Amino acid sequence: MTRLRTGRAHGIALVEMLIAIGLIAVFLIISARLFTTTIRLSRQSHDAEERIARFDSAVRMLRSDVWGAAEMTGDAKGVLTIARDATSIVWRADETGALVRSETVGTHPPREQRWPDLGGRLTFRVEGPVLVVAGDERSGRAGELRLVSQVRLAGVTR
Repeated sequence: MTRLRTGRAHGIALVEMLIAIGLIAVFLIISARLFTTTIRLSRQSHDAEERIARFDSAVRMLRSDVWGAAEMTGDAKGVLTIARDATSIVWRADETGALVRSETVGTHPPREQRWPDLGGRLTFRVEGPVLVVAGDERSGRAGELRLVSQVRLAGVTR
């Protein structure tokens, strides 16, 4: 017995090929977006880690300055002045948004340290022996950090 051919050829039809190409294109677009998002998030997390390290470094230095401070004054412009022994230390945010620490010992010229992108809208407020560093909600740094001067707390002046 011989079979009759039905008229349908064996193989892949043009419509089936277009559907397969379309699915591959969608897969490639999704893969490319996923890849770029992964790279961007990796970069952002690295930047955040660097920013946290800079912030920790600045707070460690500020805590050290405040701990032995005999006098502390803060003004409305966000400038903090600390006096300890023959040393005058000024903390401020500059026009670029950096947090800047200037230390003057005796008659020597001031030494300056900078922490980029940390100044923003920080304010310094002195409440007796306590320094309150406050961040503005608009800057994304809302909250307060309280640092105590052991010299001022004990009522000792040098």
